[in-house]
Amino acid sequence: MRMKKFAAVAMCCIPALALAGCSKPSESEVHGAVVEMLEKQGATPEQAKAYADCAAPKMVDKISRTGLNNIIEDGSTAKGTDDDVDEMSAIDQECSAEVLGGSTSS
Repeated sequence: MRMKKFAAVAMCCIPALALAGCSKPSESEVHGAVVEMLEKQGATPEQAKAYADCAAPKMVDKISRTGLNNIIEDGSTAKGTDDDVDEMSAIDQECSAEVLGGSTSS
C-alpha cells in the first residue's frame, strides 16, 4: 500500500522536477553564480557584484537555457554553443569596460 502511495506522489512530482530542470534560470540565479565565480577568481565582492549587475540581465536575454544552466552548474569551466560563446564574449567585453570604466579593446 505504501508503495502505491509513493508511486502516485512520485508520478505527480517527476514532471514538475523535469520541467524545473528544463526552465531557463532566473536573473537572480545567474547573478549569484557570476558573483560566486568571480570572487573565486579573485575579484572583490564589489567588483563581482558590479560585473554581475551588468552581465546577468544580458546573459538571461541572450544565452541559451542550456548555456545558462551550464554556467550555474560549472562556473568558469562551463561549455556552450558557438553562439553562446560569441554572445558571452560580447557581454564580457561590454561589462568589463563598464566595471573598469574604460574600453577593453586594443
